[in-house]
Amino acid sequence: MQGHRLSVAALAAVACALPMAACGGGQQEVAGCDGSPPEDAVEVSFRMVPAPALGAVSGSEAEATRENLCDRAKALGVDDVVVRGEDNQVEVFLAGEDAERAAELIGEPARIGFYDWEANVILDPAVRSPRPTETPFKREYDAVRFAAAQPTDCSEGHCTVPGPTYFLYDLDTKELLDGPSLGAERLLDDRLADGIDPPVEVLAIQEGVILAAVGPESYFALRDRASLTGNDIVHPQAITDPVTGEPAISFGLTEHGQEVFEQLTRRIAVRSAAEAPKKVGPAEATKISGHLAIVLDGEVVSRPLINFVENPDGIEASQGVTISGDFSRDEAEELASLLEVGPPPVGLAQAG
Repeated sequence: MQGHRLSVAALAAVACALPMAACGGGQQEVAGCDGSPPEDAVEVSFRMVPAPALGAVSGSEAEATRENLCDRAKALGVDDVVVRGEDNQVEVFLAGEDAERAAELIGEPARIGFYDWEANVILDPAVRSPRPTETPFKREYDAVRFAAAQPTDCSEGHCTVPGPTYFLYDLDTKELLDGPSLGAERLLDDRLADGIDPPVEVLAIQEGVILAAVGPESYFALRDRASLTGNDIVHPQAITDPVTGEPAISFGLTEHGQEVFEQLTRRIAVRSAAEAPKKVGPAEATKISGHLAIVLDGEVVSRPLINFVENPDGIEASQGVTISGDFSRDEAEELASLLEVGPPPVGLAQAG
């Protein structure tokens, strides 16, 4: 999509292209989160976003999404909560000491996926490098623009993000102004009153591709073909990393998840061994072994090397998984709570 100055008319055209609520129906409340909203409640409103292949949110998905938001609010420490909505709209009212913080977090998807890194990095044809899967875009804008040019592809049913995902950039500086968001209209709401300034560019990454940030100035476009998702994890909890002493999150895997994890790491090891030019030792193998990537909401939180000499048959997963990052203790506990509840059944675009 070419950058340009957007007018109110242009915004209307964008909004009309998005899935809208069906007519009719009444307010639906959630058992355990029903009643009248408190006068001092913090309100958060969302529009439910279906996967493009489905075209619409079903009644059962809408009900499950409202229940998920109720559970999320309580997991985040809010007892005084009301959730209601109709069709693909949902309103959440939060009151109490933790209401403001819960309002910031409740719409965060906390979608986690385990990926075969080398098999899913989308290579930029312009890159000339011995290891193109280790050659990132240094600027987020360039990575998003490249990812936005990739076709929709969720044929294998492994996609973690409903998509499309929108990003709003300053057209001149290429600085991110807002996003990522599943709703294009929210990115522009605050800029309509006095006109669009600065000139902006909206980019949309379609379903089947995600932006994966390995760190500052290190971005990749990744096929969204997760081998494991949040459905495969159990008992997430905030811990202190025994090696670093820093806050971390640990979780186990279901029986199915353990099996898939071992198959995934074995596949990475076998492929790396087949690509090795000659018989090598463990130290040399580190230079040419493949990676498992754990991606949380577009951030690569762990990318362990699967050394094909040390682990020719993959890695056994019965002891669970620990991920660490730049977490505070509170953030680790909040994330563990959201992972325990799981992401909403459909995407959420914040409204208003």
